[in-house]
Amino acid sequence: MRRAFAEDQEQVDKLLACRDRGARPAVLWFDRPRGLRHYRDAGLESLGTLIDAGRRRDHRDPGFFDARLAQGQADDAAARFVERNADGDLRLVTLSHRQLLQRAQTAARAAALRHRDEVLACLSPASLAHSAAGAAQWLVCGYVLSCPESPETVPTDLREIGPTYYAASPHLLQAQFAELQERMHEAGALRRRLFERFPGRTPPALGGLRGAAWRLLIGAPLRNAIGLSRVRAAHLLGDSLHGDVQAFYRALRLEFTPLTDVPQGGGAA
Repeated sequence: MRRAFAEDQEQVDKLLACRDRGARPAVLWFDRPRGLRHYRDAGLESLGTLIDAGRRRDHRDPGFFDARLAQGQADDAAARFVERNADGDLRLVTLSHRQLLQRAQTAARAAALRHRDEVLACLSPASLAHSAAGAAQWLVCGYVLSCPESPETVPTDLREIGPTYYAASPHLLQAQFAELQERMHEAGALRRRLFERFPGRTPPALGGLRGAAWRLLIGAPLRNAIGLSRVRAAHLLGDSLHGDVQAFYRALRLEFTPLTDVPQGGGAA
């Protein structure tokens, strides 16, 4: 890796530390300049500088970028992602443009995605799962993909956007469940009693008037509170959910299907 992009000072410092240990990148562009005014490291430039240079090149040679794009091939390396192997160690996986689109198409077919769907990018861009149910998928489906400003804004963004397709990691779902448990402790006595009595039961056990009451007083408001009231398709990316967490989402009529049929492709680097 000879070139890299960083968002802010923290990421710049980490990449510069890698360079000090003899690793590349030689050129590093940053987006947010706060805290970087006095940095004088070689090869460190703002993203705006790169954009301006590109505009000047396009003005001098209008056909340059189109010609370079035409040289690209479907089997060229497109991106690198991170995954854990059986021993729990991290490894880099390189995927080509063809593999990225194949993974996205497989995931899209599994969820019957359409161009009218709305999606919030909740997965880490560096994770291998993101390559199957993330950035490349909107190229295949043409749906609306929204990106949260930060991990902290994800709960608010979910409520505002109301996605129709939701791909989440077990960690995110467990965090949502824990947050809801905390919130229910502050709820009224009736709702708290219903929540504490039924969260571990699956939908077949919530039949009759009791099931209807749970869905009306607890299930529907909770789905709306976490921004998942419009979800019609959901994928679980990663390990399986723990029993209580899985049963809780099933009681909300949210069935997270493991995305296990996506071709892996690529090799460790």
